[in-house]
Amino acid sequence: GRLVVRADAFPSARCCKFYGFLTWPCLFPPGAMPRVQHLEFWVSYWSIAIGEVDCGMNHLPSLEHVKVTLQRDRFTVNGVDEEVDIAKALLRRATEAHPKRPTIEIYST
Repeated sequence: GRLVVRADAFPSARCCKFYGFLTWPCLFPPGAMPRVQHLEFWVSYWSIAIGEVDCGMNHLPSLEHVKVTLQRDRFTVNGVDEEVDIAKALLRRATEAHPKRPTIEIYST
């Protein structure tokens, strides 16, 4: 199955951590998690690097800190370091574009 989040989900949550499965910020529609200040998630570095995943976080208005673990795909190919660097740059750009400019920690496996 696939995780589906409604626009009115988690109205009081201030911290949201997703472990054990890949996710990304755009999974949450505008209106979901309006008070989340701290967001942790795992995402495929490849899906970010090829543009499959939108890293935008502007729809999370209270966001102050993001912790991301970039997960290797089972389809790892040559040039992994380049794709990881691209994914990191896109994630940093997303936090820089956010009105509150949240801090970000990025780890890779």
